[in-house]
Amino acid sequence: QITTESLTTGGGASHAFVLTLTGVAATDLIFVQGAGGTNTGTHNYTYKAIATTNTITVTVYNNTAATALNGTLIFNVWVVKA
Repeated sequence: QITTESLTTGGGASHAFVLTLTGVAATDLIFVQGAGGTNTGTHNYTYKAIATTNTITVTVYNNTAATALNGTLIFNVWVVKA
C-alpha cells in the first residue's frame, strides 16, 4: 500500500510517482487500485502504471476540469509476473 504526499494536482492535470521494486520486469503486469486518503477535492481520478526493470511508474490523472486534488491518495499495487 502506497500513501502519496499531499497533492494539489489541478483539474485536467496528472502527477507521477516512481516506485523502486527490485525484481519487477518491463513485461510484468501492474494493477493499481485506489484505497482511500485524505483528498476531498475530487474522486474523479484514474491511475496508470508502467513497469520497467526494478521500477514502477504510477501516474494519477485528475479527470475533472476545474477541481484540484487537495490531500493524500492511498493506493494498492499488484505485480503479476509475466
